[in-house]
Amino acid sequence: MNDSLSVKMQYRSNRIWQNWELKLSSYFDLSDGEIPEIDAVPMHAHAIDYIDISSSIDATRILITDRTDQSSREITEFFWNKRQNRLIERTDRRGNSLIFWEGIIEIQVESNPPKYELVRFGRDDSLLSVLSHCLIQERVDGSEAEETIFP
Repeated sequence: MNDSLSVKMQYRSNRIWQNWELKLSSYFDLSDGEIPEIDAVPMHAHAIDYIDISSSIDATRILITDRTDQSSREITEFFWNKRQNRLIERTDRRGNSLIFWEGIIEIQVESNPPKYELVRFGRDDSLLSVLSHCLIQERVDGSEAEETIFP
């Protein structure tokens, strides 16, 4: 395992934050012999999928830190409309330098089967700009169909 790496999670319910640290093997979807790192694939796309409770969670936070190169990835999510919609922010840093920043708005536009509108935004020449805009339709078999609106 990678002793310099840690994964901390938080969720907010009724305005109170709960904190815990995950084992790397519980967070990352590692193949045999793979050493976990910040860019490794997680088992779940969202922090709420790691939480085994059914309370009124309205926000989550994941902080992955690698002490070796002073890098970190923080992913926060805020939910509304009975968790059908979410606002996501991802920030990657190395030391005090910002490496990557992205925001995502995900809104459920149809419920049966679920269909979501996603807008990804970031910075282009210091200007807040849309990186992509798409619709994602969940199929009955669990797969997804994506329709690109922009670019």
